[in-house]
Amino acid sequence: MANKNNIHDYSDIIDQPHHVSKVHQPMTMFERAAQFAPFAALTGHKDAIKETERLTTNKKILDENQIEIINRKLQLIVNNIQLQPTVKIVYFQKDLRKAGGKYIEKIEKVKKIDEYTKKVVLIDADMRKGRLYTIFKVQPRPGLSNYLSKYSDEQEYLNLNDYIFPTEVDNLFLMPAGNIPPNPSEL
Repeated sequence: MANKNNIHDYSDIIDQPHHVSKVHQPMTMFERAAQFAPFAALTGHKDAIKETERLTTNKKILDENQIEIINRKLQLIVNNIQLQPTVKIVYFQKDLRKAGGKYIEKIEKVKKIDEYTKKVVLIDADMRKGRLYTIFKVQPRPGLSNYLSKYSDEQEYLNLNDYIFPTEVDNLFLMPAGNIPPNPSEL
């Protein structure tokens, strides 16, 4: 006899012969599937619960003092460009499914600053999910992919400056990723 404390012990029924009803016809595969169809609605339930549990963050709006701090840090980068300083850029990526989003950090070395204009150009080289344009409120294209492939929405060749856009931060410019190319690794 099965152990009553172990609900996974089926030793008392596992070797029993399969019952065949003398009164009822066996169910077809279609009828059997229809019998369990209501349970199919529960298949996305676990995913819905996970989505509800997933936390998002509200986007912070920078005040004038915070923008001034960023401008000072940018000036430090300009003053120390020969050291190729490593900078951390934190930007907000809006969530596509619910309100809010998340902050993403990018850490890169600054290699060059335009000495004449003293401007820093960020290049969003993420050809698959370029999102820096949303952070700095510039148009998404044309961008790096368009420049590399010499293609723009206007179907004309533009010079490099046509792919770089000013941001709200002094002397900080952005070259967005541009159109998503069919095969980003080839660029």
